[in-house]
Amino acid sequence: MYNILIGGAAGQGVETTAAILEKLLKRSGYYVFTVRDFMSRVRGGHNFSMIRFGTEIITSHNDKLDGIIALNDETVILHKNKLKDKGFILCDSSLTAEEPGS
Repeated sequence: MYNILIGGAAGQGVETTAAILEKLLKRSGYYVFTVRDFMSRVRGGHNFSMIRFGTEIITSHNDKLDGIIALNDETVILHKNKLKDKGFILCDSSLTAEEPGS
């Protein structure tokens, strides 16, 4: 089983990116279980989707992440503590992932 989190600000495409990844995984024969978190419907609030997938039936999510797809710095700051030791963060090179005041 693998767990991927896609996060960013409302309006950045979190939902669209998650929907595309889900469809690709399902068409590739994986079982998929997704949890969506919408903190804000207003543009700019933090939203994320956790996608768990594997070759066996999935009945729940898992907070330990194999990977984070970050569309903004806030995603890395809020979720990096859930990343497994050999996990990855996929983001644009312009992101700093530093907390304000660091």
